Amino acid sequence: MRQKTHALLFTVLEEIDQHGLAGIDMDYEKLGRNRQAEADNISEEANIVKEYKVAFDEGLTLISSGVAEKVMIDMENSW
Repeated sequence: MRQKTHALLFTVLEEIDQHGLAGIDMDYEKLGRNRQAEADNISEEANIVKEYKVAFDEGLTLISSGVAEKVMIDMENSW
């Protein structure tokens, strides 16, 4: 969806430029801020995915090492 939005934006900007539509006020500073905000959001999403991956990998390590099973058995025995 982001790629389609960017492509559409650039198409519109090209059309404005090609047709000399100087009467259309293009706020490039605002567009730049929007792009920076979007880049920040993408970065945050990537960080969240990395956090999930680290947790998932740790869980797999606990399972494959037998620690998770031991913890579950200990919890069952403590009831």
